[in-house]
Amino acid sequence: MSEKRLTSISPSSAFCHAALVLFLLAFPAIAVMRFLQHFDPQRADMTHPSPWWATWLLFPVGLALAGAVWALLASLAYNAIARLLGGIRYHA
Repeated sequence: MSEKRLTSISPSSAFCHAALVLFLLAFPAIAVMRFLQHFDPQRADMTHPSPWWATWLLFPVGLALAGAVWALLASLAYNAIARLLGGIRYHA
């Protein structure tokens, strides 16, 4: 086996992949949160529930953008550190 090093991560690729994955994972998270809301006794007092689109559209978009920005910053930080230390070693 030969030893290789991961010397850089493409920030644009990390941004796109994180946005897509977090957008898709937000929907099961919303479903679980909405299910658990049925057991909240204070929810019965709500007279103005939030519109469905705010939860099912804005939350996944916001989560995807926030996660994508963090992935972009993490890849930039890794690239800076990998220049100094040589990157992560792995066997291929």
